[in-house]
Amino acid sequence: LVNLQALGGLEDFFDDGGVLNLTPDELRQLAASPAGKTLRRVAGFPLTPEHLAAAKAFPRLDGLRLQARTATDAELDLLEQFPQLTNLALYDLGAEGKISDAGIDAVVSRPLKKLALTRCAALSASRMKQFTSLPELTRLYLAKARLTDDMLADLGPAPMLLTLDVSGMHCASCVSRVEPALSSVPGVTSARVNLVTAEATVD
Repeated sequence: LVNLQALGGLEDFFDDGGVLNLTPDELRQLAASPAGKTLRRVAGFPLTPEHLAAAKAFPRLDGLRLQARTATDAELDLLEQFPQLTNLALYDLGAEGKISDAGIDAVVSRPLKKLALTRCAALSASRMKQFTSLPELTRLYLAKARLTDDMLADLGPAPMLLTLDVSGMHCASCVSRVEPALSSVPGVTSARVNLVTAEATVD
């Protein structure tokens, strides 16, 4: 952390693996350092009142990537403290906490341009409408999402980047069959399949 604080000119700090597992006090230290004065997007800490209070110390912040496994409506409401956010990523939203449509409103009631949801257990058709109705959204990224036809039936104009699980692949020949099949779906501009992770990325 001391070495990181000494870096100037940084705009992004992504600690998605939780390697540093920053405490609120460490977030405040980072915000006060030369690196913190230029950081615009910060990741790698849970959505808690204490962590979000510390994150407010970053003067140029416009993006957050948060672990939201145990998030509740009350904690999502805390995002109202960041009206400047245009880039938001939430991991495991709704996995253990209790999220209502009112809680989702707290997420979407801001001028978001990019929204990423990974392993989001709180998805439903009505909530997909909430996410895709954002007027300034230019990219919706969904990873490890269980999507149904009704979720995809009424999407807005924002381009979507989906990461889907693909089971049953055993060799490069499987990849060569799956990629063209996905690419042929109406509305899909590109599809990439990773045999190692058994995932497909569809744009």
